[in-house]
Amino acid sequence: MKLSFQNARAAIHRFATPSNTELVPIENSSGRVAAQTLKSRHNTPAFIQSSMDGFAVKYLDIADKSLPRLTISGESAAGNAPITRLQKHSAMRIMTGARLPQGADTVVPLEHCSEERGFVTIHRLPKIFANIRKPGDDFKKNRVIIKDGSEIFPDHLPLLAEYGYFEFPVYQRPDIAVLTTGSELISPGTAIASGLVVSGNNYLLQGLLKQHRIKCSIYGPVDDNADLLRSALTGIIASSARIIITTGGTGPGKYDLIGAVFEQLAINTIFSGIAMRPGSGAKFGILADKLIFALPGPPGVVRLLFNELVLPALKKMQGLKKQLPSIIKAEAEENIVLKKGCFQLKGGILRTDNGRLKVRPAQKYEAIDCVILLPAHRSRIRPGEQVHVHLT
Repeated sequence: MKLSFQNARAAIHRFATPSNTELVPIENSSGRVAAQTLKSRHNTPAFIQSSMDGFAVKYLDIADKSLPRLTISGESAAGNAPITRLQKHSAMRIMTGARLPQGADTVVPLEHCSEERGFVTIHRLPKIFANIRKPGDDFKKNRVIIKDGSEIFPDHLPLLAEYGYFEFPVYQRPDIAVLTTGSELISPGTAIASGLVVSGNNYLLQGLLKQHRIKCSIYGPVDDNADLLRSALTGIIASSARIIITTGGTGPGKYDLIGAVFEQLAINTIFSGIAMRPGSGAKFGILADKLIFALPGPPGVVRLLFNELVLPALKKMQGLKKQLPSIIKAEAEENIVLKKGCFQLKGGILRTDNGRLKVRPAQKYEAIDCVILLPAHRSRIRPGEQVHVHLT
């Protein structure tokens, strides 16, 4: 009996375990997944500083006065060493990010002041404590920068550097192998004879994995011959690959041999078929710590099943806490005819129209940006009806 789509994905999830961890330098960390929660080690700012260019004053020296005039007693620039105490009835020129002198509690913006012969006149009075940052106003000590299981983005790097994280643990990226099968397939550059086509799934999967910063090893194409398939798969299993993806040979036909090869190699077949279209012949097995996906041959089907079955497992093995595709609702932009009684996936194209999100099925070989999830109990989705969509 074929598994439901949800049960098939749950079965894969049970066997996808996070990879080991490794230390990486901060410059190589973008796009990796943090293997521990990293927190700030001190307050930012660490001292009271100015948030504007202007003059640091003691508020009591200017409060309730018309055009207060103060002596300019010096200057504080960002990066300078601690400065002396502000004298009474004086102001200190200060730059953005600079430390406030002792005794000052307010900064008057430069544009609200005028200078003349060593004095500053304030034309617009600020509120007390205006235009300053207190310790921890930007980032308090022990605040989380990035959680274990979260992807590291370039935006995280300045904070990580500021708090001294120049090397830290991330989850290893699993090695992946792709094996294309089919006697009708030829390698690129080979003369095309009648009935033969160039193998393209290797490029498709290589491109999809590259989008997720994952490299893969490519094998094949291999003819529909049990001995050749068994030999090729045996070699791949002996490699460092933790995820193996085959394409082609999953149907019920005479030359669909992947299921038989699974048995010959003692691969533990977790499921052999899913109650869905397309991709009903997809298989999944494990051998030791290796996950083996056998996908049908058509590139459009490979694209859908990669997003829905392979990618969540790959994300979990990289340590990501969020693994499943984001699901949203969109309006069908046109009639979608379904085969009633079977859950279906269709590649889709999203667009916005006056603030409303709309989706239509993609044309053949059109680059998709979502997967439309279509229920088994319907034979047609009409324009304007809402459907569930997974982002790719």
